[in-house]
Amino acid sequence: MRLTGWTATGAALALLALAGTATLTGSAATTGNCWKGTVARGAVRYCGPATARLSAFRGVTFKNGTCHRTTVNGSSTLYLKMGVRSLQTPLQKGGTNAGLTYFDLSIVGPLSSPRGGGVIAFYKGRHWYGRGTSIKASASGGTFTAQGIAARGSHGTATGSFDC
Repeated sequence: MRLTGWTATGAALALLALAGTATLTGSAATTGNCWKGTVARGAVRYCGPATARLSAFRGVTFKNGTCHRTTVNGSSTLYLKMGVRSLQTPLQKGGTNAGLTYFDLSIVGPLSSPRGGGVIAFYKGRHWYGRGTSIKASASGGTFTAQGIAARGSHGTATGSFDC
């Protein structure tokens, strides 16, 4: 589905999801600590079989992640988190994620007709932030196109895919 003219609600939910400030409810799609991650040495480490690719980082496959479906403020939401997220450098402020590899994708609304979404990716000290402009997804995977968020230092359009 092509996302044109995001609703204010969809855009706000996607930004809340990416910032990690939304209240989560629902059951985890995986067992153990994979969804919440394990905190050790100043970082959250995610695990699981999920993978993703983002054209902003050609040739890179983000690994060791999980997909989680839940409800945020009454809207169905799919989250993918993989890799390692530093607790020392907040993702919302840009930065390098301490050089750690991390990928975060959120899709707001039913997978058959999403209302919004966003992506944050870090690789070798570089970052890319984008808002979803086109998303085709199912519970097992999908593809997306995102527009870089200039205020976060990301420009242009990136395409990507993910497998849960």
